[in-house]
Amino acid sequence: MIPQDLLSFLPLPPLEELAKFQAAINTGNQLNAVNSTRAQVNTDQAKMQALETQNAQLVLQLNNMNVAMEALNVERNALKEQLAATEAAKLGIEKQYAELTGQRKVMRKIVAGAMEDDRRIWEKHAKQIEDKDLKIQTLETQLAASQEERKNMKLLNQQGLMEVSQKALQKKETLGQEKKEVVSEPTTQLHTELGKLYVELQEAKKPQEALMAQLAAKDKEIENLTKQYDAKLTAKDLEIQKKTFYRILKEVIQGGDEMNENVMAKDPEVEATRDGQSE
Repeated sequence: MIPQDLLSFLPLPPLEELAKFQAAINTGNQLNAVNSTRAQVNTDQAKMQALETQNAQLVLQLNNMNVAMEALNVERNALKEQLAATEAAKLGIEKQYAELTGQRKVMRKIVAGAMEDDRRIWEKHAKQIEDKDLKIQTLETQLAASQEERKNMKLLNQQGLMEVSQKALQKKETLGQEKKEVVSEPTTQLHTELGKLYVELQEAKKPQEALMAQLAAKDKEIENLTKQYDAKLTAKDLEIQKKTFYRILKEVIQGGDEMNENVMAKDPEVEATRDGQSE
């Protein structure tokens, strides 16, 4: 810059020249301002284009994000539906497990009751069969004694009949001899004697007939007891089959319990729910 002291010694230019000089300065300033403005405008336009390009990229990214959000919403809704289905299945499994648990308890009570009844029936039948066996043994002993007695009675009856027959024959011979000796004697006495012999013969047969009837009754009783014994044995076989059936049924129920335990063990949520219920 020019010092103020030096400027004071310089001669002053004319006013016209000063005006021209000032006009030139103003014109230069305006040109500089215009050029500066144009440069600023160009810079702003370049910035605007860059911003528009960036904006277009942002819009594209936003559109892509919207598409991705829609896909995520669809996936989220699908996951919600799957979760709802899983919850429903879980509730169904819990309900089914509760029903199976109740049925298992009922079946256990039924099987326990049936096994207890089976045990009582078994003991009762065993006692009855033991009593029947004892009675059959007693009847067999009585039958053997009766058969021996019948054999002895038969021998006695045969001996008695032989004696009566011999007496009748002797009587007949005696009467025949008397008839030869006394032809005119009435035959009434002969008829009377024959009647007596017939009565004696019938009386001799009565003990044997009574014994035979008694033995027939014993045989009938033994036959009935044998049939009852066979029926009891058949019932015993049926009870054994029934007991076997309940044993197999119990094994099946236990196997079903193990299968349920395995199925529930595969689902941690159900297992946790069941543990919570047990606590």
